[in-house]
Amino acid sequence: FVLVLSLVKIPSPDDILNRIWVDVVPIHPRIENSIVTISSTPNADKYEHAIFYAMLVLIFFIELPKKVGYYRYLIVFLYTFLWGCCIELIQELTPHRTANIMDCLANGSGIIVSLFIIFILSYFYERKTVSNCLNVIKRRKRFKRKKTT
Repeated sequence: FVLVLSLVKIPSPDDILNRIWVDVVPIHPRIENSIVTISSTPNADKYEHAIFYAMLVLIFFIELPKKVGYYRYLIVFLYTFLWGCCIELIQELTPHRTANIMDCLANGSGIIVSLFIIFILSYFYERKTVSNCLNVIKRRKRFKRKKTT
């Protein structure tokens, strides 16, 4: 899915909005038929790269078995980063797309941020479950002591 979307020319939100504005909305004589833009943020596509690769990391991380351990983070990072770089190289071979090193860096930043958030959340989740297990064990020991005396 990511590969297909990377190779197909998708109209931007500005193109879609302009098509609706010009073709669908009836033009009043007083209203100037101008181009409408909604993506005025500079380098908006870099944010999109980071967000979509962060979601890709989440999907791969969930699908990778837990028994791999902490190598899971390294495997997910290498796989998704190399995937993004390969897609950028393939885009250079297509007629209507171009490769950009900044897109690879945006992919990498989304990957790193996502893995960092996953690591922090899993650390606190594991710590909470381990402490809960220890509390349950302590309660059982106290209950056994009270029962025997």
